[in-house]
Amino acid sequence: MKYAVGLVYNNKETNNNKYYIMWIEGNNVTVNWGRIDSNWQKKIFRHSTYEEAVKFINTKMKEKMKKGYWKWPIEKITASNSKEYI
Repeated sequence: MKYAVGLVYNNKETNNNKYYIMWIEGNNVTVNWGRIDSNWQKKIFRHSTYEEAVKFINTKMKEKMKKGYWKWPIEKITASNSKEYI
């Protein structure tokens, strides 16, 4: 199973609506981010172990949550096409 985290930031006063999604594939962390309803950016962070990848995600998640982001459930599509949340 993939380890994934979705974060969202909304500020109506400044019209600032962003997302930050991270997931692990092997030992790599893929990150997508950007403004909601616009083009997103993508970067892959390579790590030597799965544990380092998890630590990277947890550290980044704490940093983002200190800035006002909040967790957002991420849907995982299974082989049977039923939705699960991770």
